Amino acid sequence: MNDKVVISGIPFYTQRLDAENYIAEGFPTVSEAEPWSERVCGLACIKMVIAGFTGKTIPLYELLQEGLKMNAYKEDLGWVHQGLVDIAKHHGLRGGRESIKDDLRKIYAHLKKGEIVIPSVSPGLEGGKVYHLKSGKDYVVPRGGHLVVVYGATVKDHKVASLTLHHPSSEKEYEWESHTLTADEFMKSFSKNGNIMFISK
Repeated sequence: MNDKVVISGIPFYTQRLDAENYIAEGFPTVSEAEPWSERVCGLACIKMVIAGFTGKTIPLYELLQEGLKMNAYKEDLGWVHQGLVDIAKHHGLRGGRESIKDDLRKIYAHLKKGEIVIPSVSPGLEGGKVYHLKSGKDYVVPRGGHLVVVYGATVKDHKVASLTLHHPSSEKEYEWESHTLTADEFMKSFSKNGNIMFISK
């Protein structure tokens, strides 16, 4: 079986917050915005999905305030996946979360039902990459810890062959709109438990 599924109309938005865009994103001051720049990948993903499904473009500051009121952000853990789903539900969408291990067919199945998938992956999709630190030690990028928006996939011979996604980042060089990668490349960064959220109209 060969097949392709693409959910169209999902825009790309950055998670980057700086002097260029803090006003557009609703923050009172740049000093209040910048500390969140590396911590709002989940909100950027939710912003993309809400815009794609409802046509509403909601500033990150507004989503942040909603999330904080819902206790969706934990200082020691980051964004709680169910909390992010609840933000989407607050804007009229449906959704849930699950752990799919390494079964990428489940991502494909969600997409076929018209559900956008937000998986946990390594920042920069660099899972397994080794960085040599000045201390002399090596740092191996772990799997998971960052969120992206998957809106497309291809299947060949009954296996998921590739995924297409929006990758937000706090750094311009890592902002990737409509980025396609093979299933093997994706798996190097996909969280070990296969944590995903799925959101639909």
